[in-house]
Amino acid sequence: MKPWACVGAEILPGTQEYEWVSSVVAAVERRTGRTSRWNRQLFEEGSGFKGGKAVADGPLLLSRADVLDPVMRAYDTTAPLTPDQIVAARAAAYVVVHEAVHHLSDPGDDSAAEAVWHGSPEETALEEALADTETMRIETDVIRDIGMDRDVPRILDLHITGDGPYSAYNEGLDGVVHGLAELTDRDPDDIRSTIHQTPMPQRYNAMADLIIDKRLSDLAEHRTEFRAWLAAPLRSELGALAKYQDLDRPAVVTPQRAADLGAEHARRAVREVGKRLTSLRTQYDARADMRRFLGEHTGAGRSATGGGTAAGGGAASGTAAAVRGPASGAAAAAAAVASVLPFRRDRGQAVE
Repeated sequence: MKPWACVGAEILPGTQEYEWVSSVVAAVERRTGRTSRWNRQLFEEGSGFKGGKAVADGPLLLSRADVLDPVMRAYDTTAPLTPDQIVAARAAAYVVVHEAVHHLSDPGDDSAAEAVWHGSPEETALEEALADTETMRIETDVIRDIGMDRDVPRILDLHITGDGPYSAYNEGLDGVVHGLAELTDRDPDDIRSTIHQTPMPQRYNAMADLIIDKRLSDLAEHRTEFRAWLAAPLRSELGALAKYQDLDRPAVVTPQRAADLGAEHARRAVREVGKRLTSLRTQYDARADMRRFLGEHTGAGRSATGGGTAAGGGAASGTAAAVRGPASGAAAAAAAVASVLPFRRDRGQAVE
């Protein structure tokens, strides 16, 4: 998030720029069925950054040179627009839709337990991928909704793709979503919607919860431990994609190469989650089988010992055997979980 020092001149309601931006935000709300968290303040972006920024629960910051001016020029000119001017207007509209989608996200509380910090690589990877893929889905419809296709002829002749700054993030999220769909038997769009509607610091936990609910529901009392362990590879692999983001990636990493790397990281994340899930399920079930075996045999021994009461003193031995027998179900389950999960309780986090 760019600091407040980047805020430039305020753009007031009633101006052409403000009313156009407001119409875009309203169209995004209608198309998504969600309420924007924009505070209705609009500023020029003051640092020279090309594009815009949606400040969480705050204003929109938009570049004058790269966003606002191209749009206003497209509306106001009386001469036919050049191809470059149409491209600039379409790109500017894309930026505003993208930032408006960011304002649909709940910033949540990154000081809460198990939260991902605001601005961390892990959070940024998810948020930018969610915003960009949603923008690609609705941007053409938003342009039609606000009548920009009538006011700026040929603007829809262009095709905007995600093969740009966020290609690694987009492919990474897409791979993870489809991997989770296979693990949970849920529709990918449903999983994506669940992630998007979860407060930003808890999104990786929400993904882990989907797996727990489907595959470990009988062990849900250990959700905290399982969640941390299952979320760790997702956080690690998606967070690592920051180095392939447009402003930071090496020149040799093309948008297509970045997309391929995003898909590769997603495959690794899903593969590791699957291995951890199988390990948890297999080892816990094996220990549960052993507890049942021991319980059956201890019970049989207890019955035989109790039967010797007439021979003298057997009842006391039987009682003692019962006390020394298997622990209660809850205690045994907790012991089993602790034995299979590499969890450092002193630090309160799972080992990656």
